[in-house]
Amino acid sequence: MKFEVFCQHSAIADRLEFYVFGESPDGSRNIFTSLDKMEFSRHIEGYVEQPTFSLSGNVVKPFLKAMANTLKELDIKADGEPILENELTSVRYHLEDMRRLVFKEEPNE
Repeated sequence: MKFEVFCQHSAIADRLEFYVFGESPDGSRNIFTSLDKMEFSRHIEGYVEQPTFSLSGNVVKPFLKAMANTLKELDIKADGEPILENELTSVRYHLEDMRRLVFKEEPNE
């Protein structure tokens, strides 16, 4: 199942609301009404009765930070996430080594 998550901040209630959608194998779009029970209902375009879940303003950042740290530990990255600088450095040195091997160049020191 393909998932989509949308967030909306409610300034009046100081809450961050999460709307979790899923696409069924038959192509229909559903909104989750309960994540723990994996309950959902068919989504009617342009109408959402209530968010899948919401967090109060004072716990949003600590919760999301903890979630991000856990996802990082599980090596789960967002699509299109930029490559980290240390990964680029590693690739750069690897390419230099490959050039030396292929073109039989002496190291630059």
